[in-house]
Amino acid sequence: MPRQLHSIDRLFLDIETEDHSMGVMPLYFYDPVGLDNDTFSYDQFVEHVDNCIRTIPMLYGKLHRVAMDLENPYLVEDRHFDVHNHISHRSLQNPTCIKELSKAITDFQEKPIDTNRPLWEMMVISGLNVKTLPKDGFMVAMKIHHAVADGMTVMDLTGKLHGVLPIGEPAVLKPSSTLNSGGLLGSATRILASNVKQALGMVKPLLKIAPQMSMSLLNFGFEQIQQDSEKIAHTRFADKVGPQRVWGYSLLDINELNRIRSLFPSTTINDLVLTVIAGGLREYLKDKNELPDCAMRALAPINVRTEKESSHAGNEISLMSLTLPVQVEDPLERLLVVNRFSSKAKATQNKLGSRNISELTKNLPAAYLTYVNRALGTSSAQKIVGRLGNTVITNVPGPSIELNLLGARLVRMAGTAPIGDGVGLFHAVASYNGQISINASSCPEMIPDIKFYIDCLNRSYQHLLMSVEERYLQAQKA
Repeated sequence: MPRQLHSIDRLFLDIETEDHSMGVMPLYFYDPVGLDNDTFSYDQFVEHVDNCIRTIPMLYGKLHRVAMDLENPYLVEDRHFDVHNHISHRSLQNPTCIKELSKAITDFQEKPIDTNRPLWEMMVISGLNVKTLPKDGFMVAMKIHHAVADGMTVMDLTGKLHGVLPIGEPAVLKPSSTLNSGGLLGSATRILASNVKQALGMVKPLLKIAPQMSMSLLNFGFEQIQQDSEKIAHTRFADKVGPQRVWGYSLLDINELNRIRSLFPSTTINDLVLTVIAGGLREYLKDKNELPDCAMRALAPINVRTEKESSHAGNEISLMSLTLPVQVEDPLERLLVVNRFSSKAKATQNKLGSRNISELTKNLPAAYLTYVNRALGTSSAQKIVGRLGNTVITNVPGPSIELNLLGARLVRMAGTAPIGDGVGLFHAVASYNGQISINASSCPEMIPDIKFYIDCLNRSYQHLLMSVEERYLQAQKA
């Protein structure tokens, strides 16, 4: 049988609209020194990408949707696959202008992915001479539909593109004709069997979760609902999202963050990043005279892959709700509040089991999802998600060593991620070679001044460092 997507993957197809592309987009920036004649060769690059993609079924196959969406979509053989249809090469009119580079990236992000062919596209920009990058550098932006990729899928692909992971053998996918080989009766039988199998697949995780649903957890849930309605901030990021996108990133030094952790042993790198984001949001909303007197809520996808699933494509995730105390001014007090709430959230998640929640969601019957989607509509589904948080924060650990592509040194890795109505701000956090980048994606209606917001994040980071230094010196004097 052809490879079938599960229900989490399918959800990203259902919530996509013409204005809301569900593409995740890693960005790679390179120093050309090390290439033949220190010059980027587009043809050599395309050949290398073609060799990698043909070994990854989720990026080599095209989508086949079943009539009336009564079964989750399949990935089938694309007999007309041509890597040149997925890669474009462009240059900037002003290669020294960071604004023009950012505009090219957001224009590429806004364009929906063609679902009639393999669900990815790539854009290469060469001859860059912006201040923060090496002279005559080049950039690669790869847009992959969220239905076939999460953050860990992107990192697996990154390893293969840069020679850290083996490329492997070419993928073998069956043609779509195999789905219709049994005629109408065979298709109906297969659809029924698929939905029954998914329903049965929910039994095991339900049995594991049910014993944990004690009165204490129920009370915690009621407290959270009450907190949502009374104490969680409603911000501009909960409104309707426009079709255009803005993007920017802030860089943090891992060594500096580890130094703070050594002074506050109970905290984690994630706590520190959340503290920086909360501080950036505080300054930004205060500048707009919209600073709430209570905390914001953020959604955080959690990776639930086992070691054997590290190379599996698609989505292997659960969700956790996090608190961003934007109402707290002092950076260290904000860090302690973040740590306290994130520890509670992790404890609750551990009681239920992230893997169990993921398996439960993956096995939702396709026919049921179709019914819910048509009953509620895409906008209603997005509002439900928006009720859980106005911003998404992902944290994807990347390579801790320097990578190279065909001899070109990878100097920086960043990325953008999809947003939607009710969840209009996405923070994609990624680490690479001693640095952590906070990549902010939104729309001009919500953040018309993305550079100012990035400056707010940078200042929040510096305030945290200075606050730690100041308290450390006070402690030494004492």
